[in-house]
Amino acid sequence: MLKSVVQIHLPPPFQPLDRYHDLLQTMTKSPIKASYIFSVFAIILIAAEAVNTPARGLFVVNSQAQTMRNFPLSALRGNIIFKAPPEIVIDGKSERLSPGARIKDAQNLLVLTAALAGKEFVVNYKRENIGGMVSEVWILTAEEAKIERKNPAQ
Repeated sequence: MLKSVVQIHLPPPFQPLDRYHDLLQTMTKSPIKASYIFSVFAIILIAAEAVNTPARGLFVVNSQAQTMRNFPLSALRGNIIFKAPPEIVIDGKSERLSPGARIKDAQNLLVLTAALAGKEFVVNYKRENIGGMVSEVWILTAEEAKIERKNPAQ
C-alpha cells in the first residue's frame, strides 16, 4: 500500500525587524553613521510636521495679501453704514441696496447684509444704471483705503 505525502512549503513567519536588520547592524557597529541616519530622519520628520501644522502660513507666501484688487473705473468711494437690509447710509445720505446686490469684504468674499448691520466701512461702490440703487460694494482694506480715487463725476 502506497501512502501519498503532500509537502507544503510555507514562507518563514514575517518579522518586521528583518527589513531593518542591516540598518540596525550598521548603527550598532558605527555610532557616527547612526547619528547621521537619525539626523536625516529628524530633518525629514521636522519638515513633514512643519508642512502639516497651523503655522504653515509662516512658510507659504500669501499671494492674496500681495495683490491689490482692480475696481471698475466707474466705482465711487465713500463711507457706508449698513442699516437693516436693504437700507444703507453713504456719506450721510440714505440709500438702498438693489435686489441681488453683491457685497465683498476685505478678503474679496461675499458677505450677507444682515451680518453687516450697524457697521461702518470705507468702500468702493457701484450704482445700477437704471434706478441708481447701489448694486456692488467692496469693503476696502486699510491699504486700499489709502489710495486716492477720483470719482467719475469730478
